[in-house]
Amino acid sequence: YSILIAIVIYLVVMIYMGFACVKNNKNTGKITGLQEPLPDTSEKPTVTYYTGGVVGWHCRIYSEFLENTGEVSAPAGEYVGGVSGTNRNARIIDSKNSGNVTGGKLAAGIVCYQNWSQVQRCDNTGNVTATVYRAGGIVADNHKAGNVYNSSNTGVISAPTQAGGIVGLCENQASENIQNCFNTGAIKSTNAEAKAGYAGGLIGYGNLSGNSITIANCYNTGVVTCAGAEIEGADAYMGSLFGYMFDGKAISYCYALESSCAKLAGTGAYGAEQKCFPVLADGTFKDGASVLFEGTKLGDLESSKVSETLNNWIVSKNAAWRTWVFTSDTAPAFGPLYVVL
Repeated sequence: YSILIAIVIYLVVMIYMGFACVKNNKNTGKITGLQEPLPDTSEKPTVTYYTGGVVGWHCRIYSEFLENTGEVSAPAGEYVGGVSGTNRNARIIDSKNSGNVTGGKLAAGIVCYQNWSQVQRCDNTGNVTATVYRAGGIVADNHKAGNVYNSSNTGVISAPTQAGGIVGLCENQASENIQNCFNTGAIKSTNAEAKAGYAGGLIGYGNLSGNSITIANCYNTGVVTCAGAEIEGADAYMGSLFGYMFDGKAISYCYALESSCAKLAGTGAYGAEQKCFPVLADGTFKDGASVLFEGTKLGDLESSKVSETLNNWIVSKNAAWRTWVFTSDTAPAFGPLYVVL
């Protein structure tokens, strides 16, 4: 019976994922998408344009070890990603982008738009620029059970309205998770004349009410700026963790270098209640705060240093997450996977 059950599970998974698997694909050349808007005529096609360094449209596919090193340029394109333009009912794992990405409506280092999908162990080092709306270091638009795990961004993320180190927009349509991620790149919301601008070290704009959403064990050291925030009366926000966050009850154990932005979030009060703290230059939490994880398999774990606390969270979950290593008191990188006890 165990063999039969295993076969059934395999078939169900393959049906869900569309029987497709893509591995070990790399692009090194420049990808050129839509460069100028189409003429505004009655003959203008009603289509959506997806541009990716490796895949344009990624649907019902399990992909791993994808890599793009070439520039991805589609300044008039709608969905532009360093690895893929979209991720729908699919997974992208152990993939990376180092090419600069320029998109129109949306742009991202790994996946521009995703729903019912997962990005796992992906890293972006390229600079990402959106010319119209929003940009994210990993995902620009995260919707409907879009999950991001164990991923990092070190590139500069720039957009007129919404810009986030990990995700530009996180919407509240279904269960979503953003866990064990970090950003070190500068985050910029650039349009000083915009009526609304949002910039966050992790998420630019988040609306998380009423759904099962978990944002945890994330860290930002990148400097966050929002041009619109300097205008009196503007609806513009910036934070070292979140630019705008509506209902952040599911946020916990997230940290940011104090020098990255004056506040953890542009809206809302985030701090001791969520175990979210600013980090000082020596790697300790501001005001002597410490974080305790009780009842782990290694006993109670408590620390006032961000480098230890990020790993203590992984130990408390006893899961095969990427571990954290630090090249200095505050500079993060990912190490090997945690060995489950």
